Amino acid sequence: MTRPPEITPLPWDLLTRGEGLDGIESMLELGNKKSPGQKPYKVAFQRMGIRHVSVDLNGQDGALELDLREPLKLGRFDMVTNFGTSEHVSEQEPVWRNIIEATGKVLISMTPIRGWSNHGIWYPTQEFYHQLAELNDFHIEFIENHTWKPRGTLCCVRMHRHGEVPFAMPDQRLITRVAASDPYTKSYG
Repeated sequence: MTRPPEITPLPWDLLTRGEGLDGIESMLELGNKKSPGQKPYKVAFQRMGIRHVSVDLNGQDGALELDLREPLKLGRFDMVTNFGTSEHVSEQEPVWRNIIEATGKVLISMTPIRGWSNHGIWYPTQEFYHQLAELNDFHIEFIENHTWKPRGTLCCVRMHRHGEVPFAMPDQRLITRVAASDPYTKSYG
């Protein structure tokens, strides 16, 4: 499958590696990602025939204007993506609860782990993702760090749901607080 111009290479690699997008008919995207000068990722997924819902407090580009600190109540999606949104939310437990509860099959997350000055409040560690998977009956397909010069390093993970258990939050000490707020966080206070 050829990478759509709307989606940058690293997220595309995370989306298409392994089982890729096979069997993905619906997806929830945290944030409303778009590359500079491009249309939002939503356009590419809809063109592929995937029912796509995005959630972002800014309400732009067709995103639902919802607060990730509140229950989303949008149901289940085959895939949930977090391409750099959770780190901006002031309260981590509710955003991760929303992510896990909305994931029907596959969760893909890409969050800062170091560097990235003035970007986000919270940086989950790899151990956070391992605990998240273990506590919530997910299997990690892969977890790896990617350095994105000159910005910083990202933790990238793709995991699959195995069963149904009530949501459990990992030890919050596994999420490093890097700032009190950031330019994108004012809406999430």
